[in-house]
Amino acid sequence: MGNSLLLSISRLLFSLLALTWKMKRPILDNEQNIISFWHSSMVPCWYLFKNKGAVGVVSKSKDGEILSNLLFHWGFQLIRGSSSSGGSEVLKEMVLALSNKKSILITPDGPRGPKESFKVGAVIVSQRSQVPILLVKPAVSRSFTFQKSWDKFSIPLPFVTIHFETKKIAPIPVEATNDEVVLYAKQCEEWLQSKN
Repeated sequence: MGNSLLLSISRLLFSLLALTWKMKRPILDNEQNIISFWHSSMVPCWYLFKNKGAVGVVSKSKDGEILSNLLFHWGFQLIRGSSSSGGSEVLKEMVLALSNKKSILITPDGPRGPKESFKVGAVIVSQRSQVPILLVKPAVSRSFTFQKSWDKFSIPLPFVTIHFETKKIAPIPVEATNDEVVLYAKQCEEWLQSKN
């Protein structure tokens, strides 16, 4: 089976699955945000922001290729790369997207972990662009978890209800030191790790 056919089938299956979810959508403003959520729970978060003209940051891995194909179908523009692959260039592209009035979406512990470790990339981009960070945490009634994946990746089952909790972090001060940037990232990490 060709790669393009596999990508098409994956895209179709995810899109059909997502149509069955009952999304309890949070009240969101229309402002630009750096939208951040854990890699393990990313699928419903991506779906929440589909067709809004946002930009997604996706790794160049094989799994990233599948995700990119799906996100393009869901109306996202894409930046390919991660903190472990082309990190400085990716940061520049993120700041450029924000300067063009786009929101961006990022999994701060992706693409390879450690699990639920909030890397500083989103905080640095907020500091450089003066755009707030929007943390997003889904609560899914039932899901399937891939126990052997590094992040315990989970996909909501058909017809489940999904609630979302959000927290807005004001733009990181331009004058913040490197140590303070790390502290801001830690605060984001602790909120995303907390139970709903």
